[in-house]
Amino acid sequence: MNKIINTEVQFISLGNKDYKETWDYQTQLFEEIVAVKLKNRPLPDEEQELTSNYLLFCEHPHVFTLGKSGDEQHLLVSPEQLKDHDASFYKINRGGDITYHGPGIPSSIWKIFSRIFINICDLWKMQSFLLLRSLELKDIV
Repeated sequence: MNKIINTEVQFISLGNKDYKETWDYQTQLFEEIVAVKLKNRPLPDEEQELTSNYLLFCEHPHVFTLGKSGDEQHLLVSPEQLKDHDASFYKINRGGDITYHGPGIPSSIWKIFSRIFINICDLWKMQSFLLLRSLELKDIV
């Protein structure tokens, strides 16, 4: 296992982006990191490549997602109503039930795959700060 730990995080703002496009981008980043980890396996520590860490920020147009443990009957609008409101619906491979994502709701997506250690209190403070800053920029607080 690599003894050199990458403690840098790339902050990437995706703006207002379609949920599926964002999901595909996350998948691409994940696959790139897995490829580096697989390439590193047989190498001595000093030859291993560091994996990248990401924190993605985005908003989505109106979209509802349904997790693996959810029930499609919990989506209380029809496909026609979704279309009338320019809303999308995706089944996803994460847990949970129906979740709404939309304009004005900032999302942060953590993609930290190396052995970086972040104190959970620091992580919470950072996420709280970013949420409050987003609200402040939108003149909500």
